[in-house]
Amino acid sequence: MIKDTILRVSRFIRQFFYVVIILVIVLIGLSFALLNSEPVTFNYYVGKVNLELSLILVITLAVGALLGVAASFGIILKSRRDSSKVKKEMKNNTKELNSLRSMSARENQ
Repeated sequence: MIKDTILRVSRFIRQFFYVVIILVIVLIGLSFALLNSEPVTFNYYVGKVNLELSLILVITLAVGALLGVAASFGIILKSRRDSSKVKKEMKNNTKELNSLRSMSARENQ
């Protein structure tokens, strides 16, 4: 009973802490956007456009994050495949070990 109450309170405190951190990050981002609101010319291969500096930085950050996820996607899939292979091997080895134990128990009787 007391343990459940402690778990609920700690979960509430953790969620509150996460909300506060997110709010601080949003406020910092908003102040950053307000401080860097001057338009700059963004030149790309096909043309150019005038955008706010903060918007260009946010877009660049998002594209970089997506490229990072895409780059690590293959590694993640490979590790999951390897993990499932090892789990299957472990299951087979456990079955074999149990059968060997039962055979040795029968021989000892």
